[in-house]
Amino acid sequence: MNQQVTLSRSGEKTGESKISQQAVPSVDPMSAEKAARLARIKAAMQTSARERRRAAVRHQFS
Repeated sequence: MNQQVTLSRSGEKTGESKISQQAVPSVDPMSAEKAARLARIKAAMQTSARERRRAAVRHQFS
């Protein structure tokens, strides 16, 4: 019983450390710029996908 409790506690500690590690980079300005770039890339990919769909629809009608 005691071993299971210590394992669960160690798991909680590792979980907290992972959360803290994820929270730190979001504060860094460099990672914030990377996130902005990713958002722009995702938006560009979405727009290109929409254009492809529109082009496919045009080909079907024409």
